[in-house]
Amino acid sequence: MKKIGTIILIALLTWATAPAQSCLPEGVTFHTQGQVDSFSIHYPGCAVIEGNVAILDSFNLNPNAIRNLAGLSAIHSIGGGLDIYNNDDLASLQGLHNLALVEGNLRIAANDSLHNLLGLGSLTTLGGYLSVDYNRKMTNLTGLGPLSTLGGSVSISSNHRLTSLSGLDSLHDVPGRLQISSNYTLEDLAGLSNLQAVGGDLYLSGNDALASLAGLENLYTISGNLSVSNNESLASLAGLENVSTIGGNFSVGYNDALVNLTAFPHLYTIGGALEIISNDSLSNLHGLDSLRWLSSTLGIKGNASLYDLTALSRLDSIGGNLEIWDNDALTHLTGLDNLRTIGSNFSIFDNDTLSDITGLTNVRSIGEILWIINNPALSACAIYPVCQQLFQRPDALDIGANGPGCDSPAEVELACGGLPVLVTVRLDHNENCQLDSTDVRAAGVLVRLSGAVQQGLRPTQSDGTAAFGYLDNGAFSLTLPQFPTQNWAICQDTFWFQSDTIQDTLRVTFLLKPLIPCPDMSVNLWLPPVFRGCLVQSTMQTVVQNDGTIPAEGVQVAVVLPAALDLVSSVPPLAAQYGDTLFFILGDLPPFVAGTVNMVVKTSCDSFLLGQTLCVEALVGLNNLCPNLLPASSEIRLFAQCLSDTAVRFTIKNVGDAATQNAHEYVIIEDEVILHSAPFSLNALASLYVDVPTDGSTYRMEATKYDDGTLTATALENCGGFTPGFITAYWLHDGLRNYDFDCREIRNAYDPNQKTAIPTGVGPEHLLAANRPIQYTIDFQNTGTDTAFRVLLRDILPNHLNVSTFRPGFASHPYHWEIRGGDTLEVLFFPIMLPDSNVNEAGSHGWFSFEMEQKPDLPDGTTIENAASIVFDYNPPIVTNTVWHTIGQLTVSVDEPPAMGAYWQVLSNPARYAATFRALEFVAGGKRFELTDAMGRVVRRENFLGQAFEFRRDNLPGGLYYFRITDARERTFSGKIVLSE
Repeated sequence: MKKIGTIILIALLTWATAPAQSCLPEGVTFHTQGQVDSFSIHYPGCAVIEGNVAILDSFNLNPNAIRNLAGLSAIHSIGGGLDIYNNDDLASLQGLHNLALVEGNLRIAANDSLHNLLGLGSLTTLGGYLSVDYNRKMTNLTGLGPLSTLGGSVSISSNHRLTSLSGLDSLHDVPGRLQISSNYTLEDLAGLSNLQAVGGDLYLSGNDALASLAGLENLYTISGNLSVSNNESLASLAGLENVSTIGGNFSVGYNDALVNLTAFPHLYTIGGALEIISNDSLSNLHGLDSLRWLSSTLGIKGNASLYDLTALSRLDSIGGNLEIWDNDALTHLTGLDNLRTIGSNFSIFDNDTLSDITGLTNVRSIGEILWIINNPALSACAIYPVCQQLFQRPDALDIGANGPGCDSPAEVELACGGLPVLVTVRLDHNENCQLDSTDVRAAGVLVRLSGAVQQGLRPTQSDGTAAFGYLDNGAFSLTLPQFPTQNWAICQDTFWFQSDTIQDTLRVTFLLKPLIPCPDMSVNLWLPPVFRGCLVQSTMQTVVQNDGTIPAEGVQVAVVLPAALDLVSSVPPLAAQYGDTLFFILGDLPPFVAGTVNMVVKTSCDSFLLGQTLCVEALVGLNNLCPNLLPASSEIRLFAQCLSDTAVRFTIKNVGDAATQNAHEYVIIEDEVILHSAPFSLNALASLYVDVPTDGSTYRMEATKYDDGTLTATALENCGGFTPGFITAYWLHDGLRNYDFDCREIRNAYDPNQKTAIPTGVGPEHLLAANRPIQYTIDFQNTGTDTAFRVLLRDILPNHLNVSTFRPGFASHPYHWEIRGGDTLEVLFFPIMLPDSNVNEAGSHGWFSFEMEQKPDLPDGTTIENAASIVFDYNPPIVTNTVWHTIGQLTVSVDEPPAMGAYWQVLSNPARYAATFRALEFVAGGKRFELTDAMGRVVRRENFLGQAFEFRRDNLPGGLYYFRITDARERTFSGKIVLSE
């Protein structure tokens, strides 16, 4: 019982005493028995209440709680709704026996003493919905017998002692939803025996004692969804035999005792999806024998005993996905033999005993992606729709973790009746272009297969082989797109074949012949997507490879770290350190063998780092370096330093052994604007110094490096102030093959599933010079609720990039890659065991980086766009943002020309609390200061006079902002300012 509270006797309304046939257009609420008993006194003759009526105990008034409704016997009609709610002591609705019409909703809920609905025997018409919920002692609905018309939905839910729906016998039509849920003792639906149509959804859920659906035999039409779920005792769907129309989805799930679907002899189409999920006793789908068409998905998932799909033998078309997942007893797909069309994705995975999918042989059309994954007993999957997908849309297919023969796309290609093609690459050290036993197999060499339609690019594996299955007819070729090089000739550069003249596996061997007896070391420095501030650890990698023709001896790697990064650990261990340069020993490396230095570094906390760019250098050396036989020549190197926060000094040095020839020029860029350019010439080992006054911008110098016009560059930020983001906007100079240089910004938060590029491009058009490589990184994070066992990245590579120059780079986890269809990169992390972010936020992240060259000499205005999709396990793909670049000259300002750049300076940038904008020369008239955030939203706008403006941060959050000062002549001074955390 509720505690006795203070008795509230104040009437909610001032009740009139004049006789009337209707009253209370604003409605009335009864809280106490006294208010019920005095109704006829205050409203003599009132039979019609025009507004809403509420009968509820909301004040815990036990002594005055409503126990009977006798005082309301005069009411015949209610113009609004009737709400009978939370009346613990109300045992009967007697008193409402004259009520014939409720124009609104009728809600009877949480009345703990109410056993039935006796007292509503005159109610024939209800204009809104009927809700009978949470009445703990209600056993039936007796009392609603005459009710034949209602205007909305019906909800009978959470009445834990309800055994029967008797009382709804006159109901022929429910215009809205019919929900019968969580009535744990409900035994049958006999009270709905006259129901013919449900205008909305029909939900039958959580009725644990319900053994069948008997009582719905006269139901013909369900215009919305039909959901039958979590009914523990439900053994069949008998009772729905006459349903011929389901307008929405039909789902049957988590009914542990359900053994069949026997029903639905007249059900030919379903307007939505058909989902049959986790019915542990369900062994077949009999009852769906008439089904011919689905407008959406067919999902058959997690039914532990299901072994037979033959009831679907008439099904011809599925408008959405076909999903057959985790059915432990399912051995074959016989029954789907007439299926011709799958409108979207087709996925079969985690079916432990599935060994035969020939039931899908007649499928002729798949709208999107085909997945066949983790079916360990499935060794034969070379059926027509799979082979067609491999041939026509290899970018929209994923096969793996099945039995031998169906364990990868390459295996299925062979089984599809395509021509097996096995390519081997060997190093022909005796230079006779004849296959000898001494020829060494070469790993990591790209092999391209090119036919009229089918295209493929794969690296050779550790045994020097790459396997294809050629599915097309007619001629095709095999090439090694990376060769010849300065070190290696190729004995035969192209092999041509006519597929219909070959009867067995085609075996082809490419021989690479050495040209120069020298090692040739390349180094690639791979950094994480971003660095994080203040003691956060990051991993980085330096990969060196001997692309020469003899072993490289005593290989050493030097890595130069910026002052803000400290080494935590490395493999191999650190051999020596001199200042900021770390040395690692890799030993001897034979031709085509790579060595790796993996490092864990952390950022320091001794200065403000957010937004700053950290740059790393790597250099490889060896003991048997070939002598330089080239003629004397010049080579220009650039250096930049900050002079007491007042100037940037650029040093141009000729480190070659000859004076510069031809035309040499340098260009100085401030942020996005060219400040100055000039020609120069230097003798061997001579230097030239160029000083630039600084105002906190990022300054960059580009200069002619070699006499052939090749350029080099350097940049400096955070001198006399800070304007971030411009170092990585431009191409980064990486020097010779034995040297690499790369930079990353320090950021706090970033999109967990994104695509980024270095260079980022300059200005709003993301300008990038022609003939410069682009390094892409795909970041991903498992933000789900469980471990991800598999991650697939799919990237349709831009057609303005040269696929033959693809170079896989740094990744967070081991991976396998290939390029299918000539342009579609697929990167598979399996098994990856990526924890979800709720369990291990740091471990939930991953990434993959790669680099490609542009096609030569792209014209100005060419746009290069790239995005990727990320698939966690077998969930729908997540599509990243699109990164893009425009080929063009890097001499165009992003903003309006900074006409007042020589008049103003910014002090305290980055700023923690305030910053000062100070005029260097007199600027007349009033000025306007405007600040926008990274999304372009104006967050501050102020007018000021004088020659200085004091900006105060107040409550603005930390991060990057853009400022603009406009004077009375509409000249502008603009830039960026960072507010520290």
